[in-house]
Amino acid sequence: MKVVLDASAVIHGFNPLNYEECYITPKVYEEVKENRIFLDQAISLGKLKILEPKKESIEKVRNLANKVGELLSEADIEVLALAYELKALILTDDYGIQNIAKRLNIKHKGIYYDKTNKIIVWRKVCLGCKKSYPISYEYDECEVCGSPLKRKAVNVKREGK
Repeated sequence: MKVVLDASAVIHGFNPLNYEECYITPKVYEEVKENRIFLDQAISLGKLKILEPKKESIEKVRNLANKVGELLSEADIEVLALAYELKALILTDDYGIQNIAKRLNIKHKGIYYDKTNKIIVWRKVCLGCKKSYPISYEYDECEVCGSPLKRKAVNVKREGK
C-alpha cells in the first residue's frame, strides 16, 4: 500500500518503517523540524521517499481548494497532489486535507485523531445582516451594511449520507 505522510503524521510519531511504500513531499520535509533524524533514517533505509508532485496535480488541488474555500498551505496542497497521482492513502490529522481528499476520492486516515466524516463548503458571512458571499469574494466588509465578514462552514454534509 502506498502512503503519503502529512507533517502531522510525522509529528505524532508515525513509523514509516512499518509500510512498504511511504512518501513525503519536499515541503513537508522542510516543515518538520523535529523527528528529522527519524525521517533521514527511513530515507536511508529506502522506506521513505521524497517525491514532488506534478504541476498539473498541484493546480487541480489548488483550484478545488479555492472553489470550496478550504485554506491549505503549500505543503498541504503537495500532499494531496502527490496522493492523487499515486492513488495513495494520506495519513493526516488535518481536517482541511481530509475535506479535500474526500472530494478527490483519495483515501485518508487520521493518526492521533479520528478522521472527520464531514464534507465542508466555506463561505464568507456578514456578522451584521448575515448576507452570504462566495469564499472568493475579495472584500472583508459587507457591501450591504459594512459589517465585517467571517469565514464560515455553511454546507456540511456527512460522508455517505
